[in-house]
Amino acid sequence: MSVLTTLRSKLSGSLASARLVVASAVVGAGFFGLAEAIRVKLGGTFLDEGAITGLLLLSGLLSVLPTGILAGLAAALPVGSLSRSRRMLAGFTAGVLAVLCWDVAVGWFTDPGPFTQGLPLQGNPLVFGAFVASLVAAWALLVWKLQGVRAIAAVIALSCLLLSGWAALAVPMGEPRGQALNGAPNVLWVTIDTVRADHLSSYGGPAQTPAFQRVADSGVLFEQAFAQIAVTGPSHTTMLTGTGPWTHGTLLNGIPIQRELATLPEILRDNGYRTAAFVSAYVLEGELGFSRGFDVYDDELGRFPGLADLVFFRSVAMVRRHFDPDLVVERRGDRTTDKALTWLEGRDEPWFLWVHLFDPHGPYEPPAPFDTRYAQGLKSSVAAGTPVLEQYDVAPYLRKSLAGVTSVPWVVAQYDGEISFADEQLGRLLDGIEARGQLDTTLVVVNGDHGESLGEHKVWFDHGDDLYDPATWVPLAIKLPGGAHQGARVDDPVELVDLAPTILDLLDLPPAETMEGHTLRDTMQGTGHRIQARGLCFDRPANQAARAVGAIQEPTWRLVSLRAPLSRFVRRESPDYGDEYYDFVEDPSQELSELESRLLDPDGAQLMGLLADQADRLMSGMSAESVERSTQELSTEAEDALRALGYID
Repeated sequence: MSVLTTLRSKLSGSLASARLVVASAVVGAGFFGLAEAIRVKLGGTFLDEGAITGLLLLSGLLSVLPTGILAGLAAALPVGSLSRSRRMLAGFTAGVLAVLCWDVAVGWFTDPGPFTQGLPLQGNPLVFGAFVASLVAAWALLVWKLQGVRAIAAVIALSCLLLSGWAALAVPMGEPRGQALNGAPNVLWVTIDTVRADHLSSYGGPAQTPAFQRVADSGVLFEQAFAQIAVTGPSHTTMLTGTGPWTHGTLLNGIPIQRELATLPEILRDNGYRTAAFVSAYVLEGELGFSRGFDVYDDELGRFPGLADLVFFRSVAMVRRHFDPDLVVERRGDRTTDKALTWLEGRDEPWFLWVHLFDPHGPYEPPAPFDTRYAQGLKSSVAAGTPVLEQYDVAPYLRKSLAGVTSVPWVVAQYDGEISFADEQLGRLLDGIEARGQLDTTLVVVNGDHGESLGEHKVWFDHGDDLYDPATWVPLAIKLPGGAHQGARVDDPVELVDLAPTILDLLDLPPAETMEGHTLRDTMQGTGHRIQARGLCFDRPANQAARAVGAIQEPTWRLVSLRAPLSRFVRRESPDYGDEYYDFVEDPSQELSELESRLLDPDGAQLMGLLADQADRLMSGMSAESVERSTQELSTEAEDALRALGYID
């Protein structure tokens, strides 16, 4: 009986000792998780909402507690015979170090982003193993050598202090804001992704867009506005910096904006504006430079801002990327609009708000009732039809949504439904500003960033490395404060590179010296005249063909487009692909090049030569360094996300 009593007593003591170590480890891990959540909150640019902040802190705390339990169980056995205070120290430090190792592991085995220099030997498991071993050795030395309650308390306090300092270091050091002028108008800028002008009702298209028409009716409609490149990131870089791709050197997504190029929000913030942006796609993540100049830059695509930056959710994302490369890389426009409207509440000082709506980008999956609005009488599958995937070369990221679909008109109807859904969000923004009594004093600019090919030039439900009208002709409407130029229409070809200088000019602010675009004020007044719009991009067919035979590894060949009111000239850099010239009077479909016939006529040959020289100057103006920027190898994470959006083959 005495033996059983003794065993029971020892077992009870061991369990009590283990519970103390585990509890201390849970506290240490929880403190680390809470510090990480605070760090994410302090360093985040997403919209600050009280309820969301509480969820972030709670998630940071709870998500690491299992790690604390495991660390405590592992530490309990070797320290069981130590004093109570030393067991508490062992548990607390084990919990902290366990989550630290986890956090470092995620960063160590994640590829650095583009233009980011990784640590030496990053990703090497032996190096990481040596790091973990050194932490374990330091932990053992600390636990077995340190004695005295005061010394132990000092170590725990120092650990807490270091974690608090680590969290505090995330607070951004913003530039001082300038003083806004009295009566300065507000600015609402809405960019709608992947929307071609000829599908909006304002341009005679099938998709009803009453909100866009509302802006056009109260301001100026530009009938021929063109993107300089049909890729989201580079096109927005063009608009924000007022420089073309031949200058900013960005031809692909995932490439940071050059620091020496001033951006529109930076200038407006310097002039006293409160600035905020709410974007809907991964390709515009703030770390690439798009957040420069914004007080709030909400690029959080998940339901709960900040969670994706916590170590637990970063780990989950790594696993998902391994098994499912098609991660969530966008958010629906109504959620983006909700956040923008929340930010506007109580906003009295002059503000600049940019809202980016990604919905028309494929896959085309509009919510009800827009999924059936343009599909009356159409079915996705026709019994006798051939599946779309068998008929056409469709981008990989669309194949899941097009599985079993045989009707191209049905697919196009879904695209039109996405356009109308995005327009509804534009209407909500206008209504929200009007309800605040600010619409009349707000400069409103609405435009597409690029278009979408729906079979033209054998490009199906995609965009990117071509510059034909379906990919570059975009809607553009500007409403001026006070209703100036109400109902005006501009039929000259204009460029998106002009948007930043135009917004600044309409606010009576000078453009940055780095901006090469020109204000559109003169065209709105009817005193200016434009003769063409330019474009530059990588030549996808030429690069794909060259890559297939092993001639190149990275995108190399480029093309330039010069779009006049009734013609388009395309200059192709690859020696295997010829130039093109399209006369819209002779061929409204813009499918048949007339270059050869033009070269037979002396006047035509002279014109083609002049256009070729102009295109060559544009192409040669892009430095070799800039070309290299756009062939920079992306991280695995960035590559997977861009492939999910169809920007990488």
